[in-house]
Amino acid sequence: MVEAKRKLITGRLNLGEIAVPFRDIHQLFADSPYGRKLEGEIRYGAFKPREVTNSQWVEILGPDVNNLYHLPLSYLSAGVFTKDCGEASFPSLEDREDMLLTGLTHDWGEAISGDLQYGTKTARDEEEELEALLRIAQEVTTDALGGDRLVDRINKVSRGISFNPKSVLGTAFNVLERCGYTRTALRAWKKTYEVDKSSDVYPKLHLLAHDVGGGHLAELVNLTDQYPAVAAFLTRNNRTITEMFNLMPRQLVFEATGGQNSKTARFDETRESWFENRHRFSRLPKLQNGELPKASSRNGGVDMFQ
Repeated sequence: MVEAKRKLITGRLNLGEIAVPFRDIHQLFADSPYGRKLEGEIRYGAFKPREVTNSQWVEILGPDVNNLYHLPLSYLSAGVFTKDCGEASFPSLEDREDMLLTGLTHDWGEAISGDLQYGTKTARDEEEELEALLRIAQEVTTDALGGDRLVDRINKVSRGISFNPKSVLGTAFNVLERCGYTRTALRAWKKTYEVDKSSDVYPKLHLLAHDVGGGHLAELVNLTDQYPAVAAFLTRNNRTITEMFNLMPRQLVFEATGGQNSKTARFDETRESWFENRHRFSRLPKLQNGELPKASSRNGGVDMFQ
């Protein structure tokens, strides 16, 4: 499945008089020691029980929780996101290319700095990760794939998007990532119906859905007017989101954290916001040209916002 999605990386990055395949950019990193290191690591590790292996964690939550596989999936998500939002949000080809390149490269630095849990990074952590990313870009880039021009473009998107959430494109990419976090939370919720209720992973999946879903959905609801892709995402997942808020076993979550879950209040606020607004997400929004979001037609076999 991962290889199939990697093959969907079909676009090219324009670098002056040459155009470099995005797939080759990713492959340069994936084949390096840095890429192989990320391939052996997983995301959302704070929720993974010790007895669950990394490969089992990926099997449960999907390839996006593998640190390396997350990158081509982010590229595909950026493609869907920019198409669904349209030219109003991404007026130039360069903007759209920059979002795609950011998807492929934004976590390169974690091969050196490590993957810290969302919300725990300090300014110094961010600086070290950026330095690591740019160092890796310099090391793995070849003249055949643009050389210094590719390094300069990675530098541009890293400083201007990945590590600059207040810029226009940085804000958009942050929203895209919030959709990804929420998608994983909803997958965790769905998987609670499949795993053994007596296993340690059962309460951990509830906890992931509770903490991650409750942490991002309120912000996404407030961003739907600005980003049609977010409205489409919430519409397609309306039923699952509603079910999660209605059926979340509060006592199980409470016990899973020893009664110390500080995110319960946030979950309750997000739940209230969702039920006040869920009626807005009963049908897919139309784009400026009158069409439905392209992601609704599976986007070449991979609907990254489903």
